[in-house]
Amino acid sequence: MPARQSDAAVVMWIDVSHSVPDGRAPGKASGSTTAERVLGLLGARELPATWTVADFELARPLLERLAGSTDHDVAVRVPTTTSASAPRDVQAKPLSKLVAAAAREGFQVATLVVAGALSTDIASAAKRLGIQAARTERPASPTVRGWKSWLAQFSRRTPARAPRPSTPLCHGLWEMPAGVRVLAGHESSRRTIDAVRREIDRAISQREACHAVLELDRCDQLAKRDWRRLESLLDEIAAWRSSAGLRVQNSTQLAASYAAATRGMPARSILRQRAA
Repeated sequence: MPARQSDAAVVMWIDVSHSVPDGRAPGKASGSTTAERVLGLLGARELPATWTVADFELARPLLERLAGSTDHDVAVRVPTTTSASAPRDVQAKPLSKLVAAAAREGFQVATLVVAGALSTDIASAAKRLGIQAARTERPASPTVRGWKSWLAQFSRRTPARAPRPSTPLCHGLWEMPAGVRVLAGHESSRRTIDAVRREIDRAISQREACHAVLELDRCDQLAKRDWRRLESLLDEIAAWRSSAGLRVQNSTQLAASYAAATRGMPARSILRQRAA
């Protein structure tokens, strides 16, 4: 079923890693060449993306390329503490430093990326800093292979009706789910990219948003066939944009569309709509 212009959307997340593997010199962002290649693939198809940054000092070469671009935005990844008794200022301090570092580079941060559940303290600090949305990451569930993989299908219940699209709110921030991985270390690129295609097709049919996450450190050792599969996926996303009315947005644009769609709606109505 073709989606209307305001229904389905896809957000490309580019997770930038700043680890220094293989004995590389510190102070230089790893994967900078890969980032240039991914940025070129997106630019050739005029596809926007959200780049997740945890260290703005190491990401400066990439940020210089992104500066002034209206298609791409920057999200910050903040370290979270597992201690529930940690003071609020200790939890919010790394976030404020990251937002200040982004401002020095000329970026206004509108999206936060956290590992695990989003706490109320982090959400409150994010709203004070002008952040509008949050993407939560959860550890991947272990892959079950063999005859045990069939057990879940027998216990799975078929829902009586399809879930109704809801307005994603979490502690007052627009909620961006973990999304689907474009590449995974334990699976082939063919399988993961096919999973992304199915997720985008599902988002189009159910008029929802799909979040596709591409980790740059997974791209460093890609073979030529893997790059061709990635390019083919981007070509299909660009084609869906014109044929099925799929909106290709960054996280800031998606949060703005959520805000525009719910403008004037009381918070109680939004919660009621989500629970329905």
